[in-house]
Amino acid sequence: MKSKKINSSKPANKELNITFIPKKYQNLIFPILIAISVFIFLWNAISGGGFIASDNISYASFSNYLKEANQAGEFPLWSPHIFSGMPIFEALLATGERSWDFIAEFLLEITRFVGEIFSSDVARVGTFYILYGIGIYFLQLKLGTEKIVSFITSLAAIFSTGVIIWIMIGHNTKPWVLAVLPYVFLSILSLRERITLVKSALFVILLHFMFEGTHMQMLFYAGLSVALFYVLSIASEIKSGEHKTLKTLPVALVCLVIALSMSSDRILATNAYTPHSTRGSAPTLSENEKDKSGGNTYEYATSFSFSPGEMITFISPSFFGFGKLEYDKSLAGNSGTMLSQLVPPSGKLYAYWGQKQIEDAPPYFGVIIFLLAIFGSIWGWRHFFVKFLVVLSVFSLLLSFGYTFSLVYDFFFYYVPFFNKFRAPSMALVMLHFAAPILAGFGISEILKLRKSSTSQSKKRLNILLVSSSLLMLMALLFSFFFEQTYRTAVDAHRVLGGVGE
Repeated sequence: MKSKKINSSKPANKELNITFIPKKYQNLIFPILIAISVFIFLWNAISGGGFIASDNISYASFSNYLKEANQAGEFPLWSPHIFSGMPIFEALLATGERSWDFIAEFLLEITRFVGEIFSSDVARVGTFYILYGIGIYFLQLKLGTEKIVSFITSLAAIFSTGVIIWIMIGHNTKPWVLAVLPYVFLSILSLRERITLVKSALFVILLHFMFEGTHMQMLFYAGLSVALFYVLSIASEIKSGEHKTLKTLPVALVCLVIALSMSSDRILATNAYTPHSTRGSAPTLSENEKDKSGGNTYEYATSFSFSPGEMITFISPSFFGFGKLEYDKSLAGNSGTMLSQLVPPSGKLYAYWGQKQIEDAPPYFGVIIFLLAIFGSIWGWRHFFVKFLVVLSVFSLLLSFGYTFSLVYDFFFYYVPFFNKFRAPSMALVMLHFAAPILAGFGISEILKLRKSSTSQSKKRLNILLVSSSLLMLMALLFSFFFEQTYRTAVDAHRVLGGVGE
């Protein structure tokens, strides 16, 4: 018997009626609400001078230098204000004008314009989060999810702790790359329906704009996500006798080559500079950190590996602490405590005690989203895109484990070119952060369908939902009432008390 054909775009159920927003305006109103939500969340930083983070301070050390050079009509090749000096172009700090870049530059100019309106770089970076949320919204619509559900899960995608934290710690190129990913999948799904020159050109533009984000590790994970989709999709279609995705593969590869060519000056220059940077075997690395191949040693590359135990932070974000906390030891309640003796002069306390050296925030995307994603994975399994997202999530987890579970990571480290230039395996969780909200959207859609159905199977699934949710709440209450003191004692005795500080 042939398996069901892939149907990624046809709606699986009727549109949910939203009485307070006319249907014809919903695709305009919801993106506007997404933008408003981001600006409300970031408003204190936008109006108050931004976030104080080391990467933002580093950016400030050369941004004025670049502005002055731009005003003088020059393109600087060297920045004297970072380390003992470093190249501008090869280090992906600036590009200069390129005639073929006009569309990508136009898109980037929109984000700059938003930043200038508010006189805030936080507003500029926040624009990428808005683009990401809108992309998730329209991707979910393409997959057949109701508009209100797409809106809810787009907000969940933006405000995932592991994603929204980037703007707070100055990792401003990460949201740039991630913002383009949902549009890339939208483009691929659209090409599956019909290959046209316009769609192909748009795909090239999207890929090129993503490459201009210049965060190589994020680009690698985005590429892995797309490659995994193609592998799974083609394998599924071969079984069903369909070849829509396979037919788009040559077009997609040509588009990829064109997009790479448009960014090849930066990529090749960066590759040539790598042996002389902190990413390669140069004097800037200690003997314990460099490798003959020009990459990091295994120990250095895996020093920020995620652990299976820390998966509990998906539902309990502070189980292993919570990043850097401000601790005012001058307050009456804090004076004379054990922590007050350990807090450094800066007042910042590393309140994380997992296996990594430090952690800015846990990879928490919401316990409700987590539960809905599980329901979506199980009950929406008939949808091919759900299968892909589940596989992507599992793959993301396994790769993020690094040395903790080295089977997957070691293959990439030893056999995939350039992978040993990357650090922090836990960064691979970005693929899970992309997948979980969309899976939750499928979960909400399935629940809405169950409510409309009167079959015994539907009632059984609803009972499973209620029981699972109740058990999860009960576990939280038990932990709060019976294990709080044990938890506090374990924290006090843990090595964090011997290693806090900066």
